[in-house]
Amino acid sequence: MKTADSLKRVLQSQLAGYKVLVDLLRRERAALAAFDRQAVEDLSKEKDTLALKLRLLEEERLRLINKLARETDKGEQALRGVSATMSREPMTLLQVAVITGDEEFRELRSSFKSLVQVVGELNEFNRFLIDRSLQYIRLNTAFFQAHGITGKGTAAGVSIAKEA
Repeated sequence: MKTADSLKRVLQSQLAGYKVLVDLLRRERAALAAFDRQAVEDLSKEKDTLALKLRLLEEERLRLINKLARETDKGEQALRGVSATMSREPMTLLQVAVITGDEEFRELRSSFKSLVQVVGELNEFNRFLIDRSLQYIRLNTAFFQAHGITGKGTAAGVSIAKEA
């Protein structure tokens, strides 16, 4: 099945992309913990670029799954459900594995499930670090404002000097 092979290639590309995302999230975690603003900015740009690539791959995956469903009677039934009037939902990788008889789709499904879990955990931890950073900034801003120090480089009647 030519379509199934194309689908596998797209899924493998998506899997590689999600592995890169995991690496980016781990690097972001380190940058957030170190309060490295520039690194966080650079990583954010890399994540945006990767998200665009993954979105394009997802569109291609859906196209191929729909094509595969149309090519097979079982796939058409799985795609449409019991009634042909029901809304069309894309087949799952498990359904694709059953229809094609190719166990590699089950393995890819398992890999995706693992990566989704890792991405979720990393996102949650990074969210915690971002919240911690924002709290640090708010506390420092409140401290400086309480002492009349503004962000414009001037102080309202407060002089800070280093004594020897």
